[in-house]
Amino acid sequence: MVALACGQATQSAEPSPAPASLRDDHVDEASLATVSLTPEATRRLGVETVSAEVRMLESPRRLAGEVIPPPGRTVTIAAPLAGLVDADDLPLPGDQVAADQVLARLVPIATVDRDLRAQAKSGIATARARLTAGESRARRAEALIVTGAGSERAAEDARVERDVAAAELEAARARLRMIERAPLSSDVAWRLKAPFAAVVRQVLVADGQSVAGGAPLVELVALDPPWVRVSVPVVELAAIADGPAEVARLGRHAPSVAAAQTAGPPIADPIAGTVDRFYALAEAGSFHLGERVRVDLPGVAAESVCVPASALLVDVHGGDWVYVQVREDSYDRRRVVVDRVRGGIAALSRGVEAGDVVVSVGAAELFGIEFGAGH
Repeated sequence: MVALACGQATQSAEPSPAPASLRDDHVDEASLATVSLTPEATRRLGVETVSAEVRMLESPRRLAGEVIPPPGRTVTIAAPLAGLVDADDLPLPGDQVAADQVLARLVPIATVDRDLRAQAKSGIATARARLTAGESRARRAEALIVTGAGSERAAEDARVERDVAAAELEAARARLRMIERAPLSSDVAWRLKAPFAAVVRQVLVADGQSVAGGAPLVELVALDPPWVRVSVPVVELAAIADGPAEVARLGRHAPSVAAAQTAGPPIADPIAGTVDRFYALAEAGSFHLGERVRVDLPGVAAESVCVPASALLVDVHGGDWVYVQVREDSYDRRRVVVDRVRGGIAALSRGVEAGDVVVSVGAAELFGIEFGAGH
């Protein structure tokens, strides 16, 4: 452009340099592009940097767990012998029962003899005859006492025999009534009680059902807070520390509760290559027995190269990147491998060395400049 002023031609000022430039002739796949900014552009974007440093950072492990009852606090009430279940108020699954509460009555099945009814009638007739003879003997003995020919002791013996015969007759009649009403039932019953306060998990019998000896009737689970069993891969045992774990229901926003580590049975699975660890919940809460839960186990603290989590960028393919300052106002994008993120700090296992200066604020803006977002 040419302008005329006072008869002289002047040329306009040269154009100002671009606020940002991109150099993408790298051959290293780990650092694909370098973004260079002018000092004014750096100030306007608010770019801030920090140095990557080595820190001792815990590495918690998130695994799946299962809510289980404490060992020894699940019991199955079984029939001690063959019998008939008499349980008009048999508890239902989910009901709570108190310690020593009667759950059901078991009437043993009596031995079946041939001609049982005939034997009972014969016993009645025999007892009736003995009673008749005893009453006659007692009357004679009392008459002899009146005439002075008998003794008081003989009369007492006669009365005792009479009373015994009367008792035998009543027992024989009761036996016949039992045979006519329930030929297989005995005249005694076994009361089945709960050994401790518990919740009924299963009821495997019905009222009036005949069961064999040893048959399971009711399954009880104690009201104690449950445990959580976690199958830990053997290769990760060395990276897991002793201490409480955080347990939560499956879901993105489920709150977690603390569970103390506790000693449990030594269980391992050689096929899956896992070892079980156990954690005791302080209270049952909303967890259900058999439920799958999320468990965050404490990790062993180890040295890691750490950067602020705000320095991380994730591309459309899920890759992690950071911008490293290579010169003043020049930033190199490098691929990194994130080991873990905890408390706003990201631990990196590859891509950045201790002392490298990374962009902690403004990484997204540099990413936009590189790919033209917003321009």
